[in-house]
Amino acid sequence: MKVKKEYIVLGLLIVLLSAYLALRGRDRTSYRLPLLAKISADKIARIDIKGPDGRVELKKDQIWQLMPQAYPADGDAVQKMLEDIGGLSLTALVAESKNYQRYDLGKQNKIRIQAWSSDNKLLREFEVGKAAPSFSHTFVKIGGDGRVFHASGNLRDQFGKKPEDLRNKTVLSFDRKQIQEIQITKERQTTVFKRQPASAQDQQDQATPKKQVSSKDQQPVWMADKGDRVDVARIERFLATLDKLTCDGYLEGHKKSEFLEPVFEVRLKDPKTVYRLALFAPLDKKKEAHPGVSTQNDFVFFLEKWQADKVMLSPGELMEKAAAVEKQIP
Repeated sequence: MKVKKEYIVLGLLIVLLSAYLALRGRDRTSYRLPLLAKISADKIARIDIKGPDGRVELKKDQIWQLMPQAYPADGDAVQKMLEDIGGLSLTALVAESKNYQRYDLGKQNKIRIQAWSSDNKLLREFEVGKAAPSFSHTFVKIGGDGRVFHASGNLRDQFGKKPEDLRNKTVLSFDRKQIQEIQITKERQTTVFKRQPASAQDQQDQATPKKQVSSKDQQPVWMADKGDRVDVARIERFLATLDKLTCDGYLEGHKKSEFLEPVFEVRLKDPKTVYRLALFAPLDKKKEAHPGVSTQNDFVFFLEKWQADKVMLSPGELMEKAAAVEKQIP
């Protein structure tokens, strides 16, 4: 009889344990993560960001622009935002309590992101807090859900940028292979460099004048307007410096028409276009930043001294003689 009672007690314990596990499993269903549908980048036409540093509005009108001034936006930065918004992925539930301050999701610290369609339909809304200790996740809230989740990636850095950090800072861009002429004006002296195909004679070794050179081996050469030979490697480095040149910032409140006497000017010509970049004396000698204008940018920008010095080469620095002297210096 005693053994029978023990079996009954054991059976009851098994039933109770099974019921507990079943109820616990059901309770866990409330912790299932919200499933967020992916949003294609081409469906998003406007992004509103509101955070501690103010509001940022990005709007697509052929290109992405910073509103309300309609400044061209940094395409790479916007593309990363579109990917993060459309592919937002929750990885864990962090908290159900409403103690948001500890996650930087309180009113003073949170960043709210809203993505809208072209017909003004809200596609996604979420709030970004601080990065998790791993820095590979971020504390977020989704729409009207009061819970705190982990989302993949460091979203704080991405959506916490200031408007000036989101402007397109490219001031000059071209196809280097298509440039046929370079005109440099410095200290009121202008020198023109022209690119021309090398003749077979130019390509032959002087020691073996009869050596045949195929057309494939012939390389274009650069010549100055006074007939001086140009160091090809230096001219190519100069073009590489100018291609995809980005500024350090913009001078608000200034117009291009205010700047008339550059201290340095370069004009590049290809078969279809003339590109012009002009740099001017610093407005503030202590900061030494050079204001600049370009045919490929509608706004007055500036280059810090270190970058301006790389651009403002004198024509003599591109000559073969200058390169030869440099090699002789120990």
